[in-house]
Amino acid sequence: MAKNFLDVATRSLNHRFVTSRALLCAFEASLNSARAAPVHRFSARELCSSSEEADGRRSPQVADGRRSPQETDGRRSPPIFELRTYRIVPGELKSYLDATRRFAALRKELSPGWRGFWTVETGGVLNEVYHFYCYPGGWEERDAVRAGMASSREWTQEYLPLVKPAFQTQESSIFLEDSKCMEAVAAASPPSPSPPPSPSPPPSPPPPPSPSPPPSPSPSPSPSSPSPSPSPSPSPSPSPSPGVYALHRYPLRGALGDSMVALREAFLNRLSARCVAAPSSQCLFIGYSDAGPRSALELWRHSSTTDCHLSDQAWGSTIDSLKLSPPEIKFSNKQILRPTAFSPWQ
Repeated sequence: MAKNFLDVATRSLNHRFVTSRALLCAFEASLNSARAAPVHRFSARELCSSSEEADGRRSPQVADGRRSPQETDGRRSPPIFELRTYRIVPGELKSYLDATRRFAALRKELSPGWRGFWTVETGGVLNEVYHFYCYPGGWEERDAVRAGMASSREWTQEYLPLVKPAFQTQESSIFLEDSKCMEAVAAASPPSPSPPPSPSPPPSPPPPPSPSPPPSPSPSPSPSSPSPSPSPSPSPSPSPSPGVYALHRYPLRGALGDSMVALREAFLNRLSARCVAAPSSQCLFIGYSDAGPRSALELWRHSSTTDCHLSDQAWGSTIDSLKLSPPEIKFSNKQILRPTAFSPWQ
């Protein structure tokens, strides 16, 4: 009986071996024939065009066949705003700011959308700096600016080696502007008062007629008198003293749309009260995050810390009374910032 079992097992194993070998030979034959056949390799452009022709669409093309950097599927990238936060090693802040000041002109040349550079006065970690950038062309413009910085020898080989040892952490967040709030800010900003017209002097009496000289026997034409030179244009008014900046962050842990709508309603309802409490204050930005922690950002410039307090007091009382939903909006973080001497916004 054992011998019969061994015979059956041996025949089964031989059958499986023959079947596996036949399958392996068939696979090798098909692979060799596939290698011998001509292969057409599709380019990325052919793949894109074939997929678009399949559903009757065509992507916008430029002269060399690539997509326009500002138009992807017929849509334009919205403006974005970047807030960068660098935490500096304690004791290295002064040397970092000195090196950054020396290369401030280069930063502005490489990144024309650079707006501000601040240190922390109070309200958070003191050895931090903030800088703010605007990219009207959206992500494509930011990519081009970052590529230009990376290819700048002066930036990568002269500036960065000076400041890299001072970095403890580096953070970057991208924000989108809340257009409704910023339109309300523009409408609430009072126009610059024009100076009153200076009173015109009373007309002077006409001078008495002078006796005309006797005619000369051979009159010669008198040369034409030169026209008076125009008065020089007035010099621009001196730049205002550096202001006090308030950076508000609102964590949005619930639904982004609902949270931002609640914040927008509170902002629009109390904007006039904040402007009345501190007429010289100005809201420079309000928006919500597109990349980074989900939050809303509000940036104000005040002429003094007193105006900052008055404006925030008018805003804070509203937050308590409206009891916004979700409640996380009430737990905002406010920091008082001071612009550096080389900051574009003062």
